[in-house]
Amino acid sequence: MNAVMFQCCWFAAVLGSTYSALITLILALAIYFYSLHLIGARIPYMALMVTGLSVVGYMGDTLIARQTGLVYSNSLGLFAPIWLLVLWIAFAATLELSMKWIFIKFWLTAVVGLFLVPVSYFAGIHLSNSYFLEQHSSDAFFIFEGIWWATVLLSYRTVRHYCEEYYENSIST
Repeated sequence: MNAVMFQCCWFAAVLGSTYSALITLILALAIYFYSLHLIGARIPYMALMVTGLSVVGYMGDTLIARQTGLVYSNSLGLFAPIWLLVLWIAFAATLELSMKWIFIKFWLTAVVGLFLVPVSYFAGIHLSNSYFLEQHSSDAFFIFEGIWWATVLLSYRTVRHYCEEYYENSIST
């Protein structure tokens, strides 16, 4: 269900309006936090992880777009559009429920970040009527975005590991 909600957010954000993306995100987050409640997860910890990852990811994507000449549709001038922030929040909410498998092995996390995620961005760029100021900039964007995502996912993997270790140690003492 969590992965389906992310896909709904993706389509609402990329193909719809900012309002439809925000409404879809609110529904997805309500389902996400309710699911966390049902499985007894630490909701404040998960809210912090989703918020932190979303803000860091959104700001990184904003910088990469500016450096590579990517003009997002509905851009906010200096910042990437709200729909991209919606995507980051929706994605971050999938990591513990639907996407946990990418953290099984270090190399798998790196491959997903380096190659698979940038491909998704090209679909989103095309479908959202975003564009590059110069055609050759798309190559630099793919490289930067892959490195960025690999770094973000590997960092998340590390932080998650240490937080879980800390939580388990605090319970056992």
